[in-house]
Amino acid sequence: MPARRRNAGQRRGRRSSQPGRRSYLWSVFLSAVLGLFLLSIAWQFRPLPRDAVPPPPTPVKVLVLNGCGKTGLAAVFSEKLLRVANRTVDVVTTKNAPVMDFPRTIVVSHGDSLSAARHVGLLIGCDSTIVESSLVAGIQVSVILGYDFDRLFPGHGRWWETP
Repeated sequence: MPARRRNAGQRRGRRSSQPGRRSYLWSVFLSAVLGLFLLSIAWQFRPLPRDAVPPPPTPVKVLVLNGCGKTGLAAVFSEKLLRVANRTVDVVTTKNAPVMDFPRTIVVSHGDSLSAARHVGLLIGCDSTIVESSLVAGIQVSVILGYDFDRLFPGHGRWWETP
């Protein structure tokens, strides 16, 4: 009988080392799965290159509204947008917004023009897009310039200062 107890003790010793190893392997496996999951989420929110949204087949009809109160900003913005857009945008009109306290610039898609709004947003460097169901006659996209207008057109310097 004593020989049998030794074997039983040896088995217990082997078994006791297995749970530690299994828990280590499980923690490595779960860490890898969690890492891949977080990487896939980060991949979805990566910045898109300018050509990620293909240009529309016809020029996008844009209304530019000055929502921050800087004199002449909508006109200067429109000129810059037309230069950067390479004939993919047609600025229909520029005017002041009814309210002059927009903290951020907003691109508004009217009707089913979400791809056109994304195109304009990528051109100017704005990621705030709102989808609005109401239609505005002859307008696909509205751009409301906010106090952050100096962040638009990244890499183009102080574009709002007329020479």
